[in-house]
Amino acid sequence: LYTDIEAIIQHCFVVQTPIGHELRYLLSMLRIVPELERSGDLVSHIARRASRSIGSVITPRMRGLFEQAGVTAERLWVTAEKVYVDRDADRPPAQRRRRLR
Repeated sequence: LYTDIEAIIQHCFVVQTPIGHELRYLLSMLRIVPELERSGDLVSHIARRASRSIGSVITPRMRGLFEQAGVTAERLWVTAEKVYVDRDADRPPAQRRRRLR
C-alpha cells in the first residue's frame, strides 16, 4: 500500500507543484499509510493469537472487556476516517465527536 501511495504522490509532484494545504495533505498521506498498515498487521496478529490460544481460557468478563476495547478502537478509526475524508482537521475535536454520534 505504501509504495502505491508513494507513487501516486510522486506523480502529483511531477504533474503539478502542490502548495499549502495540498502539500500538507500529501505529506500527511505519507505519514498515515505506514501507521494504517502497522495497525492492520497488529489487529491480524492479535486475532490469530486469540483464536489459537486464549479463546478457551479467558473469562466472560474479559471477553466483555475485549469487546468494549474493540468497539472503542473502531469508533476511533471511524473518527479518523471521517476527518481524513472530510479534510476537516481544523474542526475542534468536540465537534467531530458530536458529528459521529
